[in-house]
Amino acid sequence: IRTAFDLGVRVFDTAPAYGAGAAEHRLGEALGDLPRDDVLLATKAGFGASHARDFTPDAVLRSVEGSLKRLRVDHIDILFLHGPAPHELSDPLLAVLVALRDSGRIRAIGVTGRGAEMDVAVATGEIRHVMAPLNARSSAEDRARLSRFRAAGAHIIAIEALRPALSWRRSLTSAGG
Repeated sequence: IRTAFDLGVRVFDTAPAYGAGAAEHRLGEALGDLPRDDVLLATKAGFGASHARDFTPDAVLRSVEGSLKRLRVDHIDILFLHGPAPHELSDPLLAVLVALRDSGRIRAIGVTGRGAEMDVAVATGEIRHVMAPLNARSSAEDRARLSRFRAAGAHIIAIEALRPALSWRRSLTSAGG
């Protein structure tokens, strides 16, 4: 992490589900002596360390509190909801997220996903960050969705950008290439 920071990396993304909370704990230790204002820190909620899915307001609140403790910070720059179904983006959940943002414990709200849940999230007007697959095999519909989000002012982070390339490389490896 220190080498990455020294080379100019300023964005770090993790989640409680990564390594059953260990990833957040290790990242928190590694970021400990770095200037907090120079780091953009993102984590997720909705899937806990046990990989149990829970987007209830209480569970998301507990997740944020646990992440803050493991990361050893007083705020998270972007909290991403980790793949909620459209019906899980309830008014009570949004109220908790807005309260967390208003209190300063999170600075921004985001969503990760692949489809209709992202449309619902961006339509709330509260969720301004989107983490979605974008690669050479992305459909025209997926690209159009991301264009709509951008036009609505959402910030987009591409994931799985190399998925087609990695699939091609794996097929060579398994074929003895």
